[in-house]
Amino acid sequence: MFESRSACRAAGADLVVIRDRDKHEFLSTRVYCSDCSYWIGLFSPSGDPQLVWVDGSQFAEDEPSFFTDVDEQHYCVVMEQRAGLVWKKEACDALQGYVCEMPNTGYHCPEGWDPWHGSCYLLQTSTPLPWTGALDMCRAYRGADLLYLNSTEEKAWLGSKVSDSFWTGLNDIETESRFFWTAGNSLHPSLAADFHEDRVSGGPRDCVSLDTLTGILTDTDCRLHRPYICKRNESAEWFEEVSGQGLEGAVVDAFVNTEELAQAEERCLGDRQACAAILLQDSRYYLLPPSVRTVHNPSTTVYFRTECSAGYSGAQCSVFTEPVQCDCKPGFITTAQKACGVPVSLCDSSAGCLPACPASNVPARHPTAPATSPRMSLLCAQPRPISWHFARAPP
Repeated sequence: MFESRSACRAAGADLVVIRDRDKHEFLSTRVYCSDCSYWIGLFSPSGDPQLVWVDGSQFAEDEPSFFTDVDEQHYCVVMEQRAGLVWKKEACDALQGYVCEMPNTGYHCPEGWDPWHGSCYLLQTSTPLPWTGALDMCRAYRGADLLYLNSTEEKAWLGSKVSDSFWTGLNDIETESRFFWTAGNSLHPSLAADFHEDRVSGGPRDCVSLDTLTGILTDTDCRLHRPYICKRNESAEWFEEVSGQGLEGAVVDAFVNTEELAQAEERCLGDRQACAAILLQDSRYYLLPPSVRTVHNPSTTVYFRTECSAGYSGAQCSVFTEPVQCDCKPGFITTAQKACGVPVSLCDSSAGCLPACPASNVPARHPTAPATSPRMSLLCAQPRPISWHFARAPP
């Protein structure tokens, strides 16, 4: 049973947990072999009579039970087809089939990322980079960092996905022989045995790579070009809040809407083809399709769905754009269409805000207020079409 569980966990799953009759009935339609037994995630640890599910919860008396008999000599549970799916205890070292259950959370990962136990992984193999370049590329994704490891199981799962030597975020750049992940945490004790620090070769060997075939972590020259792995938590924020943005016209009643932002985000992530952003207007959250264009609207807010960090866009979040700087002088207007090549429409020109320019390039202004009006600078929210490209990891 325990070898079967290891096989499930290596695939990012675990032995199935069956707490309700609906799941039991579903499985009964998938188990056809009448001479076969399959491990499920229920067992008695250390011979304790109390049954425990693999998620750590105890088998409760009020849970549905499908046992045909209870053999106190055995401590692990299988299910088998006998004119209906039934359970029985079996010796834990018996050779049986098994059923794995994968958490249904994959849509919380960007497209092209692999989910595993609440985290998302992007395996970048086609364009090797030096360590600093790999770190920058990972951090261009919202909530992501260069690979950090929390357990030997996580390392084993990566080994089941790909075989190569990848950059990780582990390094001792700040203090020699004091290694920390770029995410901020230190090396977990369970991984220490697989870490080989090179104290002989010398040179700038401050960055650690992972050989997924052997599971060994080794510090090496940060300037070497290697593949790399990016990691982010599934719960990382997907939405960029932009105040002062809204629709060109009235909100459409047909748009799916709710009173709770969390519920709107969940629905938007669950249907990425139909939802590209969320509009907050009059205390309700509306799901906006990709075809809708947003404009400046001081009374509303739009939450743009994006996998990229602030300022990044494009395929694999590889394009960085400095935010438009707006220079405001209340009471001033202009007839120019652009300032320093930047469309005036990107700033709130009706409030006297224009793209910031060197003094020699400022377009003609027509004062309607005293020249002593206070000056201020701010970042303008840019109107933009709601369209996003989710890059797939290279094969």
